Amino acid sequence: MFGQIPSYLAPVAAILIVGAFIVTGFNGCNKVENAAAAPQPPGSSTSSQVRTVQIKLQRGLNSYNGVRDTRTFNFQPDNNYGSETTSRVQSASGQIQRSLYYFDLTGVTALVGATDACALEVTEGALELTGQNSDNPSYPPFELMFFKSSAPLFDEATVTHNQASTGAPWPVGGMILAAEIQPFQFNLDLSYGTSRINFPAEILYHWLCHPESNKGFLIKYNAESSPSITTNGLYLSTSEATDIQFDAGGATVSRRPALLINIKVSE
Repeated sequence: MFGQIPSYLAPVAAILIVGAFIVTGFNGCNKVENAAAAPQPPGSSTSSQVRTVQIKLQRGLNSYNGVRDTRTFNFQPDNNYGSETTSRVQSASGQIQRSLYYFDLTGVTALVGATDACALEVTEGALELTGQNSDNPSYPPFELMFFKSSAPLFDEATVTHNQASTGAPWPVGGMILAAEIQPFQFNLDLSYGTSRINFPAEILYHWLCHPESNKGFLIKYNAESSPSITTNGLYLSTSEATDIQFDAGGATVSRRPALLINIKVSE
């Protein structure tokens, strides 16, 4: 019933069944759930049920280790920042910094009990980011841009402003961005808090169905070249951040970035 699940995705907890379904555990192929059959059309004798599964991918959560995140800086074009606990989005006096992200979705199909990724129905996605500070969140919107499927997949340990990885330079003029995929803008105030950004479900579906096309994405200021932008920018926790933070109720939560995927499953 289940395909092979990579070691970093088995087990992935953080699986929530929305509606009448509650999954309280997910360990390999073992699920604990309580569900009622969905209403059937008149005359139908085949019982089935529909549930929405939410997968949360975050480094360290149930052994998941498929995320890469870092930053690039045009004033230090050969520096790598992959081991830092914070990333940065900046535009100030020609200084441009961008935050890069990649989440490996291999194994998600098997986790929801399916075998054909292209048959999945992805209904919703979200990106969770935690800020360390924001100098001025009222500046023009941030922009999330996707890498083309033809782009080299960046290596967290060696990526710089000039190269995606050792021996794989970015093209002249900058990174390979997916012009065929419309970037989207969003406002963000992450001052020492976590915010959730809606992530296009159609992009997540495409990455699941065609995993070779997933080369990640970056976050930048929408108007990097604008002379009116003179901020030191936004500081974001990376997957290297200490996994400790307290919410308003005093509960411990992670500061590391996370990708959430809602998938509708019929049984």
